[in-house]
Amino acid sequence: MNGSSDAPSHSHIKYHILNIALSLVFFTVFFILTLLPYSDGLRIDGVLCTAGADVAVDLLPVPPDGGYGWVIVIAAFFSNLIVDGVCTSFTEFKGAYSQHFHASDASTALIGSLLIGVYLLVGPVVGGLVNKYGARKVVIGGALIAGTAFIISVAAPNIYAFMLIYGVVGGVGFGMIYLPAIVVVGYYFESKRAIATGIAVAGSGVGTMIMPFVCQYCISNIGWKYTVWILAVLVFLCALFGLLYRPLTPPAIEQKDQELVPLRAALRKMSEGDDYEVGKW
Repeated sequence: MNGSSDAPSHSHIKYHILNIALSLVFFTVFFILTLLPYSDGLRIDGVLCTAGADVAVDLLPVPPDGGYGWVIVIAAFFSNLIVDGVCTSFTEFKGAYSQHFHASDASTALIGSLLIGVYLLVGPVVGGLVNKYGARKVVIGGALIAGTAFIISVAAPNIYAFMLIYGVVGGVGFGMIYLPAIVVVGYYFESKRAIATGIAVAGSGVGTMIMPFVCQYCISNIGWKYTVWILAVLVFLCALFGLLYRPLTPPAIEQKDQELVPLRAALRKMSEGDDYEVGKW
């Protein structure tokens, strides 16, 4: 038996090294984010207590449990349909990518792995962006990033540049679309949160079933490059869905610092283990 046939090929070695490197990078970023301080004050039941002359008390918004919330659900449904539909239709492009770039099966398969893996791995970072900037801005930014990456990727000179543009950059954009589409539904529903989230997530299943057939038809008739551009147009539509993610922002109630002195005293007693009664702070 020829011993060289059992040795791993260079493409497989590069595949595993790249996977390990990407995992280390994203887990390092996640670890650093967990070490960052969350806020300067103490938040209890939606009230942030900080020192200063004037204090803004942020009241938690009440989920409407319907109404405009169903518009949010529909927008999230189609966002998930596009994101997961594009990811699962990668198999239809695999042969065209391998032939165009003269790449091995392992290198070509890594493109789809990067697209799915990156959009899931950036979840902790995207979650922080949603907390800071809101779902609407993050989704619009993600749609612009992923759509632009898809358009540029067809001009990639080699398989590795295509991996970076389509897989990594496109995956980052997809992560910025996918996570907010799941989170924002919970803001608008409480008693109906489970069914609303289920409807939004069902978009992934619908996209998984129909997008491979759509891509197969387009590749056969207009070629893979124009098909990727069609996918880019669909991704840009997610920016319009993001515009529908209207935030629930009740106005803050301005109170003087001295009005929160009883609250701080009660919190201090709680931390020291002292007994207290409501209404006698």
